[in-house]
Amino acid sequence: SLIVDNTGVFADGSEIVTASDVNIANWDTAYGWGDHDGLYSLLNHKTNELYSPDDLKNLTLTNTNLIYQDGTSQRFIIDSTGTGIFSPDGNKVLLVTNTEAYANGEVILTSSDLPVDRIVSPDTLSNLTINNTGAYLIGNFTVGDERFGVDEGYVYMQSPTKNHNLMVDNTGAFYDGGEIITVSNFPDIDKIISPDGLKNLTITNTALTYNDGTNTRFLSDAVTSRMYAPNGADYISVGDSAMYINDGIRSRIQVDGTHSYMFSPNGQKWVDIINSGLILQGDTDIDGIFTLTGDQVNFQMKAKTIGSKSVIGWYKSDDTRIGWIGHGSGANYDLTIRNEGVGGNVQLWADDGLVYINDYLKVSTLTGTGNDYVCVDSTGQMFRSSAGC
Repeated sequence: SLIVDNTGVFADGSEIVTASDVNIANWDTAYGWGDHDGLYSLLNHKTNELYSPDDLKNLTLTNTNLIYQDGTSQRFIIDSTGTGIFSPDGNKVLLVTNTEAYANGEVILTSSDLPVDRIVSPDTLSNLTINNTGAYLIGNFTVGDERFGVDEGYVYMQSPTKNHNLMVDNTGAFYDGGEIITVSNFPDIDKIISPDGLKNLTITNTALTYNDGTNTRFLSDAVTSRMYAPNGADYISVGDSAMYINDGIRSRIQVDGTHSYMFSPNGQKWVDIINSGLILQGDTDIDGIFTLTGDQVNFQMKAKTIGSKSVIGWYKSDDTRIGWIGHGSGANYDLTIRNEGVGGNVQLWADDGLVYINDYLKVSTLTGTGNDYVCVDSTGQMFRSSAGC
C-alpha cells in the first residue's frame, strides 16, 4: 500500500518521503508544472536505451537493430540481415543469417537449398551435407569431391583420388564395384570375396570355408580342420581324436591315440607303429642289413591262418626260390631245411666245435628210392642201417 499524509509518503508502512524532503517553493519556481525538457519527458516520449544500475551496460533498440553492450564491447546484435553473438573480448563472433551460419566470417552451416543442411570447413573446401534422404561428406582435396555418403539404399566411401570406393548395401559390401562381402542369408552366412570375385572366405554358424574359385582349400568346423591341395581332393585333416593325410580316395597316414599308420596306395598294406612295437602288413623289401636286438626270442614267425605254417625262403634276384627252412604243409610238422638250388649242398659247419644231433639222422639214398640211417654205436663208431639204429 502507498499512503500520503501531511508528514510524508509511506510504502507498506515504511516512510519513503518526508514533508521536509519536499520544497514546494523550489518546485513552483524551478520545477513548476509543465514540460520540463531534460528533466521529465512528455507522456508520449519514447526512449531507445535501457541501462544497468551501474550505467556500464546498455541495451539499445532502434528502428533497424537491437544491440547489447557490456560496457567495453558489443556482445549481441539483431538486425534485418542476421543475429550475432560476440565473445567477451569481442574477437570471436557467431553470426546466423537466413542462408548461412558464420564463425569469425567463415561459413560453417548453410541451408540455402532446404531441406539440406551443411556444415562447412573453414576453407569452404569440405562440407557435410545432410538432407531428408541421406548424409554426404565432401572432401577437401577438390571442391565438390564427394568422399562419403549415406542414404536409404547404401553407404559409401571414396579414396582421396576417387580411384577407389567402398560401398555397403543390404546385400553386401563392394570394393570398386566388386563384391567382397555378401550377406545372402544373414546372420547365417557371411562371405568375404576377393577383388576378382573368384576367391571367397565364407563364415557360417557352423563352419569356416575358403574357396579359391574352383575348389575348397580350407575347412574348419566342429569335427575337423582340413587343408586341401589345389586339386581339391587331397587333404590333411586334424580332429580331436586323430590326424589324417588323405589322397582323395583313402587315408594314407593316420595318427591317433594308440596307432600311427602308413597305408599303401590301395589301402591293403600298412605299417602300424604302436607303443609295443612295429606291425607290418604285406610284403616288405629291406635293402641293407636287418638287425634284431633283444633278449630271448628276437625273431618270431607266426602263421596268419589256423592250420597253416610259416617258412623262410631264399630267392635269387629274378625271384626264383633256391631254398627254404620251416615246417611243411598239411599235417607235416617236420622242420625242413632244403636247398633247391641245382647242385647245391646243405652244409653244417662248426669251427672248433661239434655238430650235435640228438636223435636219429636219416639219410635218403642218392637215387631217392630208399632210406638209410646213419647210426653211432656205443663205442662211437658210425654205421649204416636200413632198419634204423
